[in-house]
Amino acid sequence: MLEQDLVWAARTMRRNLGLTVAVVLSLGLALGANAAVWGVVDAFLLRPLGIREIGRMVRVRENRAEPGTDADLRSVSPRTFLRWREQNHVFASMAAGTDADVVLSGRGAPQRLPAGRVTANFFSTLGIAPALGRDFLAEEDRPGGRHVVLLGHGLWERRFGSAPGILGQTLVLNGQPHTVIGVMPRGLRHPYQAELWVPLVPLDVPTAPEQLYVPARLRSGVPLARARAEMARLTARLRADDPRPDAPRSADLSPLRGELVGDLDRLLALLSAVAGLVLLIACANASNLLLAQSLEQGGEAAVRTALGATRPALVRQFLAYSVLLGLAGGALGLFLAAWTLGPLVAISPIYALGEFDITPRIDAASVALTAAVSLAVGVVFGLVPALRLSRLSLHGALRDAGRGRSLGRGGRRFLGALVVSEVALALVVLVGAGLMGRSLQRILTEDRGFDRREVLTFAAAFPAFHFPDLAHKATFVAEVARRLRALPGVTAAGATTTQPLFPGTESTSFSVEGRPGRGRDGREPYLAHRRIITPGYLEALRVPLLRGRLLTERDDARAPRVVLVSRSFADRYWPGVDPIGKRLKQGRLDGPAPWRTVVGVVGTLVETRDELEPHPDALYFPYAQPTAFELDAMVFALRAAHPEGLAAAAREVVRGVDPDEPVYDLATMDDLFRRVTAPARFSAALYVVLGALGLVLAALGLHGVLSFSVSRRRREIGVRSALGASPTDLLLLVLRNGLGLTALGLALGTALSLAFGRLLGSQLHDVGAHDPWTLAGALLFLAVIALVSSLLPARRAARIDPLDALRQD
Repeated sequence: MLEQDLVWAARTMRRNLGLTVAVVLSLGLALGANAAVWGVVDAFLLRPLGIREIGRMVRVRENRAEPGTDADLRSVSPRTFLRWREQNHVFASMAAGTDADVVLSGRGAPQRLPAGRVTANFFSTLGIAPALGRDFLAEEDRPGGRHVVLLGHGLWERRFGSAPGILGQTLVLNGQPHTVIGVMPRGLRHPYQAELWVPLVPLDVPTAPEQLYVPARLRSGVPLARARAEMARLTARLRADDPRPDAPRSADLSPLRGELVGDLDRLLALLSAVAGLVLLIACANASNLLLAQSLEQGGEAAVRTALGATRPALVRQFLAYSVLLGLAGGALGLFLAAWTLGPLVAISPIYALGEFDITPRIDAASVALTAAVSLAVGVVFGLVPALRLSRLSLHGALRDAGRGRSLGRGGRRFLGALVVSEVALALVVLVGAGLMGRSLQRILTEDRGFDRREVLTFAAAFPAFHFPDLAHKATFVAEVARRLRALPGVTAAGATTTQPLFPGTESTSFSVEGRPGRGRDGREPYLAHRRIITPGYLEALRVPLLRGRLLTERDDARAPRVVLVSRSFADRYWPGVDPIGKRLKQGRLDGPAPWRTVVGVVGTLVETRDELEPHPDALYFPYAQPTAFELDAMVFALRAAHPEGLAAAAREVVRGVDPDEPVYDLATMDDLFRRVTAPARFSAALYVVLGALGLVLAALGLHGVLSFSVSRRRREIGVRSALGASPTDLLLLVLRNGLGLTALGLALGTALSLAFGRLLGSQLHDVGAHDPWTLAGALLFLAVIALVSSLLPARRAARIDPLDALRQD
């Protein structure tokens, strides 16, 4: 019986080829969009990322805020990490890591590589084992331990040709020989986009890293709430025993998956919802078409009933037809998803998930899910037409066979309800696309306080083995900057420690002369962004000088200590007062750091936003004057009419100053801006595609229903024409029907759009969730599309010849 039903369904599909193409194409586009979004959701949110029992993993931070105040979260200091690791009772293991720049030499040209310095138990805490070789041993993470290295899979493939004999070989990193002991799994670059890993030693000396990234694994049976409470008690006890000013007041524990995902889960959840709305529009379209087709099949169903077919048999047969259409649409959707998944991921904002193997793919699970949804969709949009056919009156169906027949009042209402739903859902999707588009436009045109056009940037690291002190670094930086300025077409050049589009913040603590600090006792220092810059850097970015002077080559180690401040900094700490000549120092008021005199005020840069330190206040220190933080790398910037053409020349400049110094992260500032705005562009692109798809499907649905209505009412229209109705009257008759359904759909869609806007609010930048201009534009645009979709069948109705229409019976 099933075979017979499927054969009949296949023949019906061939016989009604136009309808088959329309249904399969509508479902294929909608199911393809959903399959692509599902593939990204699976890769980014559902896979375990290679971390064993990731639900028990947390990230630990220090919270230095006083009770009752906003959190002041910091990465963990080495001293605090050692004490927490020794005395906690809630973690099965606790690891730490930090980033480092290493120079790989001895095999071709020197190459700078991002590296991770991690404790010996770092990967065992995460539950990640090397793909080749072994992990670090405890004795290798102690002072005097053997120099060993773990390679990333990509580096092993790219630099060493995936040679299995790499184990035991010696690599020269930062001038020191290191023995390769293992290769990590494919795709792993955690933490800090590392391409190789070395032991973290030591942590209990003054030269240890200032801050550590600390993942920890909860003991079995220990819930997160209990762990937070016990760590708060432990931190309070440790602070009471050792009340250092920089000691944390509590510990912050956050699920590690949430730290890695960021707000990508919310973004993809909203996109999945929008893709689902598009699928509902496609289902409504298909149901419209099949319901209209059921009129043509009424006679066939009557004959089958007369020959003994039962109602269940008719329902089963028509459902087999609709399910076959759904599966065909699913197959087309899988093809479209496989074709679009690569470009989709290429523009996706992968956040820290990029440190793991998250390559989306159409696998067996994706095929099974799409097939199941296609099957369900086929049942959903075929059920109403199937039930209608099974309930036809035998006498009425045989009497009307071959004649024009209408759906009746109930059927017309159902068709109208489907069209109203399509228009409403299309408006929701269109408003979402409009809001995301306006948000992207605000991001792209926002004044960030500098001119990113015509700027080339690149970085150079200062490993200790090659640059033993500040004087060597200052000499190198000054000479490179001088030669860059001498290149043809270069109008300004300089360097800094952190460029404006850096993904994160680099902060420093400071105190202001004559102003109490933070905290109840007024002794806690403030925080601001900190930048070490050379003369020419602000000029290269065209950051305006508002008061005083910029830095010069005379601001060296022998000169009095000076500093530049941003306008927002000056307004915050010296409101209404000339800040030139005011003094501040790094650290606490009673700290050993020297006082620095403010010599200039410059424009405020809109830094990469960070919820932990959102304000844009900034301090600019001269690169040649000692500071409280290590100068381990500099980012050079030069301004020229065609900066991309100077990439090779910039490399030659660095090579001419020091042939062993590698250049990395060479890009124009426009390229960096595109990377920073990738999340917004990703969201906007997907919403626009889904919005356009929903709009097209809704327009086709409205056009199909009105065309069907005209064909069913052909005799009625002929009678009206014969009784004196003009073509304009007939045109308006059909238009009133189409625009009436559209008006109902727009009213319902407006209410739904306002609710959806609230869900979308966290994804928007400088655009209100209920932006009236976006809603008005979407309403107007959809109304125009509906008018055009209604106009074609209306004009067809106006051209009907009354004699031909009356002869059809």
